[in-house]
Amino acid sequence: MRFDVIELDADNLIKVRRYHGSPRGRNGTVQEDAASAGEPDTILLVAWTDRTMRYEITLPGKAGRKETREILYHELSNFLPIEPENVQWFYRNDGEHRFQVCAVHRAEIERVLRTAAEHSLKFDRMIPAALAEAPEQALRTVATEPLPAEFRPVRFRRWKTAYVLLLLLLVAVLIPLLWGKYRRFSGEYQLLSGRREMLSAELRKQRSDYAALSAGREQLDAIRNAGIGWARVAPLLGTLSERLPASMWVTHLAVNGQVADLTVSSAEDDANLYKTIGDSDFHSIVSLKKNRGADNRILFSVKLKGKQIE
Repeated sequence: MRFDVIELDADNLIKVRRYHGSPRGRNGTVQEDAASAGEPDTILLVAWTDRTMRYEITLPGKAGRKETREILYHELSNFLPIEPENVQWFYRNDGEHRFQVCAVHRAEIERVLRTAAEHSLKFDRMIPAALAEAPEQALRTVATEPLPAEFRPVRFRRWKTAYVLLLLLLVAVLIPLLWGKYRRFSGEYQLLSGRREMLSAELRKQRSDYAALSAGREQLDAIRNAGIGWARVAPLLGTLSERLPASMWVTHLAVNGQVADLTVSSAEDDANLYKTIGDSDFHSIVSLKKNRGADNRILFSVKLKGKQIE
């Protein structure tokens, strides 16, 4: 691996060293390589800090990373002369369950970060110089708190740029395809909506016709129940249905012998109703009276004398 170490001394002087090697194991080989080209895999900021305390803690046995960190924090809290919340701590495993633990006052950490921000430094990890006597030791040092995002370096710029360009190209190709599919879908949806509206209108018309037929059927049922007889009434109703306008309808019919009494309802007045009904081969007019109903309808009471009713 290739890694850079940014050294920040007590006078805020900056020195950058480049190394290559392997961080594995306590004896990993690390060599300085100023000629190494390319982007480093890791960038460390090694800072000299005041108000720093270092302890060596030996654990009784092997434990997992999470358990190790909890035990070290508990032991460090017993050693510290101040509250643990006022320090940021780091540790390094030296093998055989021995750990080097370093606690730095938070004011020192803030000072180092301010200096790094002034010089626009980018790094992956900040560690105190007390735990970074050598580059391989710096690689093994663990920071227990995450680094603020503004200090993290941006890697793979070219790959990210290529990714963005590829994404834009993909969007440019997909937009016409999706727009075409949307237009076809919209056309089919409008066609379907038109057919559905046509079917709804036809259904409303059929329901209206059914209601009219139901009213006529109810009238015929009333005639049958009255015992008038279809053969006597059919010619009279046929003549009236031909002569009455669409705004008039028969609401009552009673036949007694050769005389038929009927009520004609109208939405508007008609002074020529007498002439409209007139005499026919089946009836002659005996009397015609006009009244106004409660709902402002015009009611004509007509008495007819049938010529072929019996």
